[in-house]
Amino acid sequence: MAVTDVLPFGKGKQFLGSPHGFAGHVLDAFVGGWQVNYEQLISNGVPLTVTQSDVSTHFGVTGVGGAAQRPNLVNGDPHSACLSGSPQTRLAAYMNGGAFSPAQAYTYGNAPRTLPCRAPGYNTATASLNKNLFTFHDRFKLQYRIEALNLWNTPQFATPGTTVSIGGPVGYGTLGLGNATFTPATNNNPYTLGGLGVLASQAGFGRIIQMGGRLTF
Repeated sequence: MAVTDVLPFGKGKQFLGSPHGFAGHVLDAFVGGWQVNYEQLISNGVPLTVTQSDVSTHFGVTGVGGAAQRPNLVNGDPHSACLSGSPQTRLAAYMNGGAFSPAQAYTYGNAPRTLPCRAPGYNTATASLNKNLFTFHDRFKLQYRIEALNLWNTPQFATPGTTVSIGGPVGYGTLGLGNATFTPATNNNPYTLGGLGVLASQAGFGRIIQMGGRLTF
C-alpha cells in the first residue's frame, strides 16, 4: 500500500491559504509546499522445510532421497509441528521440536517437503516528508527531504532454524568392510534439536532516518 499526498497548508491550500504581508509570506515559507509519502509492506512468511543431519553420510552415502534427509513426524501430523503466537513470544521455540524424531540411516523420513507452518512474515513501513524550498529562474528547484526506513521500528525476523542435528555418538550401526553388513539404527539413538525453531537473526534492520536535499533542473 502506497500513499502520496500534498499537505493542505500554505498559499492556495485549504488552511493558511491566503498569507498577508511579510509575516504571512514567512509563515507560508514554513508550512506550505510539504508533501508526504507513505508505503506499507505486509506479506506472509514462506512455508518451512525441516531436514536433519544426513546420517547415511557415515556410511558413504549422501542425500537419501535428495540433497538432505528429512526427519520423521512423531505422530504423523505435520500440524503438530506448528505453534501460534507472535514471533516475539516464540524466539526460542518458533516450532514444536518435540514433533520430530530422526529418521534411520537409509530411510526416508515422513516429514513433508513443506510444513503448514510458515516463517515470520514481513511488516514494515517507509515514509518521507518533502518540501519545495525555492525555485531559481523557474528552472532550478531545491527540495528538502526527510525519510524514515522501517518507520515504526518493527523487528523483521529471518527464517528460524530448520535442521534436526544428530548429536552424541553416531551409534547408527556398523558397516563391515568385508561383507558390507549393516545394522540399522533405532530412534533411541541420541540426537539434539540444535537450533531447530530458534529465531536467531533478523531479516531487516532497525529504524533509519536520513535527511537530504534534491536539486532539479
